[in-house]
Amino acid sequence: EEFYKQFQEGLPTLFSWISYTHKLGKKQGTVYTMFGRPRRVAYWYNHPDYKMHAFADRTCTNSIVQGTAADISKIAIIKVYKNILSNPNNFDIVRWHSTVHDEIIFGLNIY
Repeated sequence: EEFYKQFQEGLPTLFSWISYTHKLGKKQGTVYTMFGRPRRVAYWYNHPDYKMHAFADRTCTNSIVQGTAADISKIAIIKVYKNILSNPNNFDIVRWHSTVHDEIIFGLNIY
């Protein structure tokens, strides 16, 4: 408990923002990524079980951070496609494998 208190005191801006996201989620019932994609949380805040309220708090913060990261990854995928993969000649050289979290995985087409 003491460790967490010191951690919180050392990062006042972060914990102020976390508190703000919880208040915003409760008030609006929705939080948004930095690109405007919504995540609705009203159901969990209106649920009679307190554990659902705690889930809603975590979801508010997590959705903004991870949702924004997902939006950035999607934008990167679109830019890669437009710049590399939209040229049919590149299909002979570069092969799209997959995406994992914040990675876009390509390889040489050796088949």
